[in-house]
Amino acid sequence: MIGAASTGIVHDIENPLSGILGFTRLLEVGLDGTDKIDYCLEIKKGVSRIRKMTAEILAIASGREDIPLEIGEVNLEKFFSGLVTQIPLNSDVALNLDYKESIAIDKAKFRRVIRMLLRMPMRLCKILSMAG
Repeated sequence: MIGAASTGIVHDIENPLSGILGFTRLLEVGLDGTDKIDYCLEIKKGVSRIRKMTAEILAIASGREDIPLEIGEVNLEKFFSGLVTQIPLNSDVALNLDYKESIAIDKAKFRRVIRMLLRMPMRLCKILSMAG
């Protein structure tokens, strides 16, 4: 059941990534020969990192056992509070979690996914505003 849900979530993540990558390729054509072409490279790197993570999620959900995991107890409230304070934001962010228990997860991969999801929109907005 969790594997099926994970597969659905991964596909929901993959669909907009395909659009982002397609529009980035179109943007590259207009920016070819300019110093702004590097922005397209950064977008493509970000998409590549997310796709690598989604592939890992699918591998774990399918039961592959050759994926190294760092399983540990994580208190979600403490984790997200610490994460929010590490990210430079232009406005105040409030965190309110109703779930107070700890969960067992692969801490390294979970942290990486959350950081990527939080940083990607900020980077994308910066890149798009600079590209005009």
